[in-house]
Amino acid sequence: MKKILICSDSFKGTLSSKEISLIANSLVNDKYKKHIDLSSLLIADGGEGSLEAFKSIVNGKYEFIDTIDAENNKIIAPYLLFDNDKAIIEVSKVIGLPLIKNSIEKTKRTTKGLGILIKDAIKKGAKTIYICLGGSSTNDFGIGMVEELGFKVNNKTNLVANDLQSINDFDDSKLIELIKDVKFIGLSDVTNPLIGKNGATYVFGPQKGYNFEELSQLENGMCHINSLLKLKKHIDLSTISGSGAAGGIGGCIFSLLNGELKSGIDTLLELANFNEIIKDKDYIITGEGSFDNQSLNGKVISGILKYVDKNKLVIICGKSKIDDKSYRILETSNGISDFNYIKANAKEMYKNTLDEFFKSIIE
Repeated sequence: MKKILICSDSFKGTLSSKEISLIANSLVNDKYKKHIDLSSLLIADGGEGSLEAFKSIVNGKYEFIDTIDAENNKIIAPYLLFDNDKAIIEVSKVIGLPLIKNSIEKTKRTTKGLGILIKDAIKKGAKTIYICLGGSSTNDFGIGMVEELGFKVNNKTNLVANDLQSINDFDDSKLIELIKDVKFIGLSDVTNPLIGKNGATYVFGPQKGYNFEELSQLENGMCHINSLLKLKKHIDLSTISGSGAAGGIGGCIFSLLNGELKSGIDTLLELANFNEIIKDKDYIITGEGSFDNQSLNGKVISGILKYVDKNKLVIICGKSKIDDKSYRILETSNGISDFNYIKANAKEMYKNTLDEFFKSIIE
């Protein structure tokens, strides 16, 4: 009997990590019970789906909090409390791009709702707060978030990205008092710095809907706040890997919350004791929608490769852009590029690809 672990990232826009695990378990129960011993691990790298993946590992309980989204709409958003004094917050659950209705100017989107969740977690005893940074719709450096936590700017309230350029001084004494006993860890799958051509604004701004004029304005604001932090905190976020994550929230965690920035997938696998999980496995199946160079730099597959020999690894993806025969790569798309078709048939396409692999290892 073959022992197999499935731990796939989501296929963006089509399949979640949980749906992939359900497909695999259903297939084994239907056809391969006598041949395959299958286990599964929900997986994420700090982006969408991270909260659910972490909960499957650390257990804990969800807290559902009245807060606001990036456009100031009232919502109820969850975060996870575990081990009595730890919390995990997923940015996309509060200020995520899928929540956007374009009801306000894009440059006035706020991260205040994220601050509301953090404040609640601290109130409930959290001493370590993990913030999963993927999937944000904002580009305000997290200024709304820290204002909610006590950060003060003279003559300004309800701070948004448009305000960054006009901040010439700040008072963070109340913020420091609130967080003095709390450790913040920002989790992401990106290494981009705060500013520059590879920074938060120019790399991720376009996919959040910002036009050229808005990008220029937002970058000026980021450069200004970075200069101010160099002056007051002696921190230069243009050199800090990951500070550009989530529209600069990564940089805010590092500079104003005295936190650290870590790989989301590395942290999840560490908490899951992944090294023990894979010890007796014949194959480890992973993957994501598009297997490309980014997959090998900070995303789920790159994290798993630190633990798994290539000869045990199976990568099932929608489409592969990696031409390396040392990887076992199986594509679900079979040359089909129509996204609407793929979305409608994603489950069946994944199941068929997995079925072919199972057949190949038991025959």
